[in-house]
Parts: sequence; C-alpha cells; structure tokens
Amino acid sequence: MPLSALVKEGFSIHPVNAGGTLRLSIKGYADADVQPVLEPFFSQVHAEAQTENMSEVVVDVHELVFINSSGFKALVGWLGQLNTLAPQRQYRIRFLRNAGQRWQVRSFDALQRMSFGLVSIEDWDGKAP
Repeated sequence: MPLSALVKEGFSIHPVNAGGTLRLSIKGYADADVQPVLEPFFSQVHAEAQTENMSEVVVDVHELVFINSSGFKALVGWLGQLNTLAPQRQYRIRFLRNAGQRWQVRSFDALQRMSFGLVSIEDWDGKAP
C-alpha cells in the first residue's frame, strides 16, 4: 500500500515515490499535536523503502519551521531502524535543509553524525530535489 500524505493543521508531509527514490516534503510546525503520528509515519516510510527496495529517501525540510524534541525523536527512531538493517538492505537518507534556519543546521548535522555514511545533509538550493 503506497504511503499516504500526513496532513494536520499547520503541518504536512507529502510523499512521492519517484522510481527508486522516495521523496518527502515536510512543511510547517511539528508540535505536540503532530508528535503522536510522526513515529508511526516514519516507520511506514522505513517499511516502504525496504519493500520497494529504495536506494534513497530525500527529505525536504526547508519549509519545516519548527519540530519539538518529541518529533525530532521520531526522526532519531527512524535512523535507528535504518542503522539496524544489514548493510545490503540499507538505503541513504538525504535531508534538504534551510541554512537560514540555524536550528536546522545544528539539528540535522546531529542526525548526520548518528548515521555517518547513510545520512547526508544539503542546503536547499530552491530547486526540486
């Protein structure tokens, strides 16, 4: 079953399966109202990436204005799932961040250090990934 969009007031994640690459566009405010659905959503992302034999998941967060610590923990949990896979089953995650938002620079750099070699961070350049 294909991954469905996650839409809450003031927040959204829109997934697109682009032939071997899953693209997620995350926008808005990930506050306490969104947190309960993030962990299950990222578990579904992980399952789809494996089922579809994805080589990469591109996560565009340049329009993510805020994510609380519990929401960020859902991202950490997703990386934990990825790190436990056998090397031949692992996929890469590429985050496209807004370098003008200092919290994104600090936070997403920390995620990269958790899964060095599997996670890369790029500054969003204004073009579609």
